[in-house]
Amino acid sequence: KLESLDLSHNKLVHVPSFLPVGLHQLHLHHNQIERIPGYVFGHMKPGLDLLHLSHNRLSNDGIDDVSFLGLFNSLTELLLDNNQLRSIPRGLLKLKSLQLLRLNHNVIRHVPLNSLCDTRLSEDSPLVSVHLEYNLIDRRLIPPNAFSCIKTYHSIILRPQSHEEDYHHQDY
Repeated sequence: KLESLDLSHNKLVHVPSFLPVGLHQLHLHHNQIERIPGYVFGHMKPGLDLLHLSHNRLSNDGIDDVSFLGLFNSLTELLLDNNQLRSIPRGLLKLKSLQLLRLNHNVIRHVPLNSLCDTRLSEDSPLVSVHLEYNLIDRRLIPPNAFSCIKTYHSIILRPQSHEEDYHHQDY
């Protein structure tokens, strides 16, 4: 039974359909992926543990609310670093098992309230590592409760930001 599939470095432009049902790890890094089609993971049982989409061309227009359907209870690692994301992708709140989220090296400007933590709920998140460094985020504008569900605050990496590289030695 196939558990891991590596399709990295293949010039793919979207996440392929008809992936093996029992797959646990999918490596799609270093392609030209612009889109995660809705429901593309919907048939998977129990669902992926790891989705590696680093070094692609993903923008927010290429990720829908239903792009991760089928992974809501299984995905523990989501690697979206080195893409063209302008904001934190929709649908991440639905990933109930997510422990590692890499969004570094994108063009994200804001961390909106309720993008990583649903402040209307008092649930703790399983997230233990969130990478947001090398974006365009002004940390002073992050809402105080933006990371309230993440109990291991040392694992939220926000610095340096791309616009801070000239003065990254300053302590904030």
